[in-house]
Amino acid sequence: MKIRGASVKVVALLCAGLCVLAASAALLGLSRSPPVRVKVLDPNFRVLDVKVLRGRRHSFYLGNQTEGRIRDYLAQRLHLPVKPLTDIGTTAYNLTCNSARQSGPFSAPRGGPSEPRSSVLVISYSFEGVQSPIPPGQFTPALSADLDAEFRDSSGAVIPLGMSVFSGTKPYWQSFNLDSARTNAGNYKLRLMHARTCVAELEIENLPAPSHKPYHIGANAF
Repeated sequence: MKIRGASVKVVALLCAGLCVLAASAALLGLSRSPPVRVKVLDPNFRVLDVKVLRGRRHSFYLGNQTEGRIRDYLAQRLHLPVKPLTDIGTTAYNLTCNSARQSGPFSAPRGGPSEPRSSVLVISYSFEGVQSPIPPGQFTPALSADLDAEFRDSSGAVIPLGMSVFSGTKPYWQSFNLDSARTNAGNYKLRLMHARTCVAELEIENLPAPSHKPYHIGANAF
């Protein structure tokens, strides 16, 4: 009986090891996003995670990204009873590429993105001293967790950003379309602003060139 019990433990350990190896292999096979370096300038602001999405199938988990991928692999590929983390990648990408700037509760995407292979930066964060949603009649920029942003290329020139979507309640998440006006690949900096004060700087390295030409609004558009 002792030998049999030991054999069961060995088999269990081998299975667990195989699961970890399989999950690791799955992670290595994923396409890599451009690296992002974070510099926080406000002690009340904390970046939980940040990622550049290059398609609607790219994931962004509300939690640790590596843990989210492993949980998905174990649950979907190996059919193990593992609870996945919430993945907002598709929703954030579709809404940011398709719709005007909006804020509010988490909502499902409507159709596919109109800008295939656009670069959409998604950030999850916490922010002490702010509220979301704001009680009716009490809105002020200083209380809202919604962020503005300033986008610059490697020369320091300001580039107009595209759409932005804000959602969530502690943690919050916000997405920015980086491809509405830029034309070149390279390194870029995104300055996150709150009430006209920079709370963090994000340095995006080796951002690929947009897959479409910049949009221009003609004088007779309206």
